[in-house]
This record gives sequence, C-alpha cells and structure tokens, in this order.
Amino acid sequence: MKPFDNVAISSGEPRNNADVWIKHGKNLFNAVIEQGGISDLGADNTGNNRLRTLEFIFLKKGTYTLSFTGLEYSGGYLYNTNGTFNKLLWAWTTGNKTFTIENDSLMRFTFRKSDNAEITPDVVKNIQIEVGLEATEYEAPVVDDILVKHNGVYNSVLKKSITTGQEIRTTNILDGKYVYYKRVDLGNLPNSTTKEVDTGLSNVNILKLDGIAKETFGTVIPLPFVIADTTKSVAIVFNTTTNKITITTGTDRTNFSGYANLYYTKN
Repeated sequence: MKPFDNVAISSGEPRNNADVWIKHGKNLFNAVIEQGGISDLGADNTGNNRLRTLEFIFLKKGTYTLSFTGLEYSGGYLYNTNGTFNKLLWAWTTGNKTFTIENDSLMRFTFRKSDNAEITPDVVKNIQIEVGLEATEYEAPVVDDILVKHNGVYNSVLKKSITTGQEIRTTNILDGKYVYYKRVDLGNLPNSTTKEVDTGLSNVNILKLDGIAKETFGTVIPLPFVIADTTKSVAIVFNTTTNKITITTGTDRTNFSGYANLYYTKN
C-alpha cells in the first residue's frame, strides 16, 4: 500500500498536492438569526430593533472571539449545558468581542445598530466565532471531513450514500461492535402534543439521537430544539420499549417537517 506523502488540515482544498485533506474550519457559529432580543435574565423578549440567535451554540471551555459585520453592537448570554440561564457575559459592546468561558457551556448572542433603528435578520453578516484572542478573516462554517486524493480528486472516506430509512454500517467500532446509522423520516411535527414514529429497529443500543426540522417557509431548527422559552422547544427521545422515536412540542410545530439521525450498536 502506498504511504501518504503529506497531510493538509484546512477549510479549503489544499494547494500543496497533499495526499490526505483533513477538512476542518475555524468558524464555530452555527445558529439561525431572528428578530427579537434577550433579557438580562436570558429570556426572549420582543422588539424590531434587536436580533438574536434562535438556538444555543455549544462551546467548550476556553477563550473565543466573536466578529461580525453590518451592525455595531453585540451581547453575549451564557447558559448551562442543560439549558438553564447562567449569566450575562456582556451587553452592547461595540465591534469584535473576546470572551472566556470557564466550563463547557451553551451561548446565545444579540445584535443591534448604534442608533437602535429597526433591523431585519439579513442585516448582520459574516458572523464568526473562533478560538483565540483575535478576529481573523471571515470563513464560512464547514463540516469536518477526511478526504483522500485519487486520480487528482479528493474523495471522502467518511461519507457514504445515504437513503432515508435504510441502515448503514459505519467504519467505527465501539467495544468490539460496529456502529450503525439510520435516517428516519419524522413527517410533520405535532401541535402542542406528542407524536411517535416507528424506526424499524429492535434489540439495539442507541448511542446518539439528533435531527433537523425545516419550516414550510424555510427556517431550519436542530432536534432536539432547546431554547430559553421552553414552550417553543422540541423534545425528541428514543423509547427503548417500543423502539419508536417520540417527538414532543409545546406549541404548534405542524408547519415543520423533520428527520432524525440514529447511531447505534446491535446487541
């Protein structure tokens, strides 16, 4: 087997003819921006002169720098990993903001203009959260991957063709067992109630469950969806007795359709 001559780690395709490309980006921002503010106690409030991140962003313990364009001021709000509010990190600081969190945490951010004028979500651009004390040139978020060059083309060694409802055996092995993956169609989310969806699985050990839901008008939310206003949250769990996925909403989410990702080993 031919050994790899060199390995490149970057967000964009390597220029040094590397055999292996570890695709990794610096931008950790991965949230939807919506109109509205956040109170000093971490709760949503109304207002057409504020913007906020719709969902939480998970950040590990460390020092980060937030940068953005289009608006002048930002605020940072720290939450515990269970979604409860911790504290206000900063309110209406102008320009880039460097901050430190002492523990793995969830965060949300707000933005506004210097004159408090009315704004819409498309005004703020190039939002970037990166590790370190300085803001560097903006880079769009990327999905981590490992690619090997063959006949001049980089091909992912992690990605496989995925068909909803079909089981895939991954290359990962946990405690001597292969890890499997399955994508399940959840259909429309329920209206302030609970819905069950059959997975077709049995005698499995669930390792991870997450998903995504898309609104008719284009808004996309992660599943589970955890925000400060719990009535707007969406819970998703796997019932080990029925082998079904249970989706629970606190408000009408029927205009969202979703998919769940299941990772598991076989008993």
